[in-house]
Amino acid sequence: MAPSLTGIVASEDGIVEKPALALLRELGWQHVDLHGEVPGSANPTGRTSFQQAFLPARLKAALRRLNPNLPAEALTRAEAEITRDRSAMLPVAANREVLLLIRNGIPVQVRRDDGKFDDLLVRVIDWGAIAANDFLVASQVWIDGVLHRRRPDTIGFVNGLPCCWLNGRAPHCRWRMHTTTTCATIATPSRSCSRLMVSSSFRMVWKR
Repeated sequence: MAPSLTGIVASEDGIVEKPALALLRELGWQHVDLHGEVPGSANPTGRTSFQQAFLPARLKAALRRLNPNLPAEALTRAEAEITRDRSAMLPVAANREVLLLIRNGIPVQVRRDDGKFDDLLVRVIDWGAIAANDFLVASQVWIDGVLHRRRPDTIGFVNGLPCCWLNGRAPHCRWRMHTTTTCATIATPSRSCSRLMVSSSFRMVWKR
């Protein structure tokens, strides 16, 4: 049986999300659907828990690639600093702190053999050579917050860090209902999945 016109028009996935993902792939982003992701040691993303809003495997690989001359201890300390729990901070303050680390690099100290410390700067993103970075757009990513488990439509990861959250809405929605629902959707992950919002640079809503 052929699909109904109503079903086609009502499909956010078919005429909103899929075209948007196709456009991102044209721009050089890789795409993966994580709806069936299973946390654990065998997980390709490196996530051992849905409480991790970042992708450990991609973050570790990016830190090694962007900082080839730094010792492993420096990269480990940098990863721990940028992904540490900031839930006790005001969301705006936590976001500002992490974005400064992403923009300027992560300062770390590493003890030398003589007992003194070296002050090192670990790069998180290569701002000069954009192609050196890892761009991944992931659909249906499960995130555990303090209160709820959420699954945002699409998250854009840069070097394993969630830097943007994209939310689609079907075109048949009335504008008032669309904006009200969207605002509620944006607010809910912000409250219940604060880990996701810490490193986010922007959130985008699209409606075809």
